[in-house]
Amino acid sequence: MCFPLVPCTPTNVTATYKCSPDLVPVSWAASNGAKYYTAVAESTSGYSARCTTNTTSCGLPGLQCGDVYTIRVSGADDNCLIDSDICCIYTPTEPCTPTNVSSLLICSAGSAQVSWAPSANALSYAVKATSAEQILNLTCQTTGTSCSLSDLQCEQTYNVSVKASSGSCTGPCSSPQTVKTVCALVFVGVDRQRVAVTDQGSPVTCNTTNTLCLLNGLQCGHIYNITVMAQNQASPCIPSNVTTYAQCMFTMGSVSWGPSDGAKTYTAEATGLDGDTYQCLTSTTSCSWTDLHCGEQYSVVVRANNDNCSSLPSNTSIIYMIVSLSWHANNGTKIYTVSADAKNQPTTFSTNVTTTDFSDLTCGQNYSLSVTPHILLLHTQTCHMTNPSCLSTVPCVPTNISLVMNCVSNTAAVSWSASRGALHYSVTAHSFYGNASCQSSDLSCTLYNLTCGSQYTVQVVAIGENCSSIPTPCPPENVSAQVSCLSNNMMVSWNASRDADRFSVSVISLDGGFSESCTSTSTSCSIGNVNCGNTFSVHVASSLGSCISQQSQTQSISSGMKTSNTTA
Repeated sequence: MCFPLVPCTPTNVTATYKCSPDLVPVSWAASNGAKYYTAVAESTSGYSARCTTNTTSCGLPGLQCGDVYTIRVSGADDNCLIDSDICCIYTPTEPCTPTNVSSLLICSAGSAQVSWAPSANALSYAVKATSAEQILNLTCQTTGTSCSLSDLQCEQTYNVSVKASSGSCTGPCSSPQTVKTVCALVFVGVDRQRVAVTDQGSPVTCNTTNTLCLLNGLQCGHIYNITVMAQNQASPCIPSNVTTYAQCMFTMGSVSWGPSDGAKTYTAEATGLDGDTYQCLTSTTSCSWTDLHCGEQYSVVVRANNDNCSSLPSNTSIIYMIVSLSWHANNGTKIYTVSADAKNQPTTFSTNVTTTDFSDLTCGQNYSLSVTPHILLLHTQTCHMTNPSCLSTVPCVPTNISLVMNCVSNTAAVSWSASRGALHYSVTAHSFYGNASCQSSDLSCTLYNLTCGSQYTVQVVAIGENCSSIPTPCPPENVSAQVSCLSNNMMVSWNASRDADRFSVSVISLDGGFSESCTSTSTSCSIGNVNCGNTFSVHVASSLGSCISQQSQTQSISSGMKTSNTTA
């Protein structure tokens, strides 16, 4: 008796990037015994797409932006079906449509600040404002999530939309947001030759929707000041007298200001040198943040808001979350020697003022600070130094973080290396569905009640006597690579990591004959001299200051193929 042969497994499966709404081409080598083939793409969110053919290629329809797909191909005859191994992990290059688009009209500047939530796969954004008559068009572009439209004309209604670009593909526009501008009052006419100030009695008012208003009940012999205000449309005044205060012990920064005419609420914004931004909205004239990082410097501005407009930002005030040392001047003293000593390793310098800042002290150290005055006579005379002041710097950032999952109990055991200056540690796991946390005075703790099927970002913070360290930077995600055999270049890209200011890319050939690296402050980097026909491993690490994250999951790519492997 004869038995039919089982079809061979499809091999050399490749997928080629395409922008939606095009089909994503998938191809493979013919399998002996196969009469037809089915290609299937399955996403991490449960969405799937498939195509069936009797040739060695077909197009997968409807792959959705922001998802990661696993692609496989099965060969079949009339009796049997054989699956291939996973071909690759594929991410559609079309970016998702920006969401949560909002526009803030700054009346006095004739501009609008447009902001939105970040889109998956997006490298840049374009904002467009079109007048209702389709006559006026204004645009701005950015790699961030906000952009300023300037030169808006008054008494116009604009439709504002945002679209994202991945470099190779441009996504659809967001739903339009309406912005209506108003014109400033340029002339006020009064048909009496004398008008004046009421130093006694109640003011006289009138309201109108036109450009003419009649004031009744004016008393003879008085001089009146006449003011015209566009109600609910005039921009409030810019906040003034902005002052800031820092208290490192509680990682707290505060700002206060004087009241602004026409303001109902205020928005205070603190931006760190690393780009992190903190906002607070209040109806009072002060605001505080409790999660600022020690060792950072923050620029603070305040805007006044009413129902329709926001003012221009106030003058910038600085919060220094750093060590600042000051002292009283001595008569005759011209020069002071300042010393910061930790474990008999002093740092000294001279100054002619009575204050100084230390921004480069080592983490997790106990310092003794002292000041020695010098009087300049015919011969320099050194006076007694001041009594030393003691301080402890912020604990060092935890390193070597590892995590072991227990899928049965939905828990995760997190461990790390000791941080100098730390008394205990706080661990936080962030996900779309919620957060989990634990604290420990040891070098490990367990996260409980994790949601199955969720992806968590885990960070560890070292806590000292007065301050907390900055969080550990997260390893980059969605790492992808593409090779051009024409230029022998490999372009590596990834998603930005929270609390990272730069990234390091390492590419190694599997035969060991090639090793290259590059660094970047953006989310892509180019590697040159890549030879076709080789297979390479690619990984990316993020850094914050001197702290380096764990490496991303290593990706493998074969040069000469138009595929790129990505990890979720």
